[in-house]
Amino acid sequence: MVKKFCRQGKNGNKIYCSGDGFDCTKTIRAKYIYAIGDECTKCSFWCGFYEKWIDNQKKEFLKQKQKYDKEISGSSRKKRSTSNNNYKGYDEEFYEILKSNNVGGLDKFLQLLKEENECKGFKEDQGIIDFTKHDNKNNDQKGTFYRSKYCEECPQCGVEKGNNGNEWKDKDESGECKGGKRYEIPEDTKYNVIPVLSFGDKRDEIKSKIGTFCNQRSDSSGDCGTNIDSSLCEKWKCYKEDDIKKHFEEDLEYHKEVKGAGGLCILEKTNGEEKVNKQKTFNDFFYFWVGRLLNDSIEWREKLGKCLKNGTKIKCKNGCNKNCKCYESWVNRKRNEWHEIKKHFNTQDFGKEALFGEFRPYYVIETVLEDSFLEDITKAYGDARAIQGIKNMLEEKKKERGADTSKDKTIIDYLLDHEKKEAQKCTSIHNEENCEDPKPKPAEGGAGRSERQPEDSPPPPVEEDFEEEEEDEDEDEDHAPEEEKEEKKEEPAKKKGSSEDTTPSVDVCAIVNGALTQENLQAACPTKYGPGGKERYSQWKCIPSGKP
Repeated sequence: MVKKFCRQGKNGNKIYCSGDGFDCTKTIRAKYIYAIGDECTKCSFWCGFYEKWIDNQKKEFLKQKQKYDKEISGSSRKKRSTSNNNYKGYDEEFYEILKSNNVGGLDKFLQLLKEENECKGFKEDQGIIDFTKHDNKNNDQKGTFYRSKYCEECPQCGVEKGNNGNEWKDKDESGECKGGKRYEIPEDTKYNVIPVLSFGDKRDEIKSKIGTFCNQRSDSSGDCGTNIDSSLCEKWKCYKEDDIKKHFEEDLEYHKEVKGAGGLCILEKTNGEEKVNKQKTFNDFFYFWVGRLLNDSIEWREKLGKCLKNGTKIKCKNGCNKNCKCYESWVNRKRNEWHEIKKHFNTQDFGKEALFGEFRPYYVIETVLEDSFLEDITKAYGDARAIQGIKNMLEEKKKERGADTSKDKTIIDYLLDHEKKEAQKCTSIHNEENCEDPKPKPAEGGAGRSERQPEDSPPPPVEEDFEEEEEDEDEDEDHAPEEEKEEKKEEPAKKKGSSEDTTPSVDVCAIVNGALTQENLQAACPTKYGPGGKERYSQWKCIPSGKP
């Protein structure tokens, strides 16, 4: 998919996009000139998905390898077979095979994988598949967990077609790039400041900076917030096209890219000792902002997956309240940024002299969003029904639209409203009153279910993602201890005069007798342990005792 969206355009034409969404035929990184275009946003979007997938593959590989080491050393508890036959657990059988002379251990087994046809046939620059060298820092550039050349940055000077248009080559491999002279802005020129809370383009960077934001965030107003880490704040100055000084004679090609592109947006900041002066046309800045919004939303939904779950079985979780408040703060800042972007968008001339008359800014911006981003928005939010509901609302508004453009809402407005409601719902469920210290969970299925954990096991994470916790729960449910029958103990007899004596008397035998009838027992087992239940039905046998 990344090859398709990063190198192939809508009509089959060849394109060259970077993983952070820039058009490498027009971008000159050495001079901080960045061009995006509508087709490269999809490349950025799918590279985010790919990087997430390849990172998860590496984590899963390391997890299984560590699990193998524990099983072989005997430090891990034994697992029961997942089937209802008399075979040993599949994992134990597999480990025995790995230890056999025919295989020779895990490292030799991984070496054999390297020789399979599926792992051969790759060029050196595409990454060599070798699971014995998985953790040698080559996962980001080359090697087994390589993140794909299609998701790399643009070359310093950009690219151009070579070999009769059949291949791409760097424009200037020396790094001394020609052309691309930055525009000069006359002093005292009016501009719109759009402070952007930026988490970057790469998945690891986004995840890390969300953590930084949540630890240092402030609800105060101002450019990116008064207590926000300065590395998270990008203050873009956006100028109208009529107010910038053009360089016709020096760089006519670059001027063609800027003309009719909504003006120019400039970011001036210090990156270490280096002074950065990035320039984007407003059109490119627009695509850049929406693309980052969607990538950030994907990461937020992964971070808050369990906190935002719908249904009647929502449980309060530690960390959700703080994280969802942070999420709401992020939504508020994005709403402010979007307001400033729309304000500058409305300064453009959309054809007063055109044959069919002037287009209203709202019509133009909504058309661009739906044509260029609707598919990506649907995938980012993962809720097709919610997106369709928003589209239906937009269609109704179009029918009722009046002359007051200030009341027009775009699909981005509706999405941000939806995100704010999600955050508020989350904080209302996971609030301080509901999130009390969890009580010890009683063993399910009676005293026969052993749920003891090693004394040195770490406590569950509070501020981190909840994925690992969910995996651990699933693993415990699929594998019950073999010793469960041996650990059944009788409850000590209650002493007379205890607090239990004050409770009303209950005919316990009658209740037990009714519960253990053939009909009730057979109905209860599938409910708790059958489809939809927590345990696998095949692991349990329900046999009526015939006695109370």
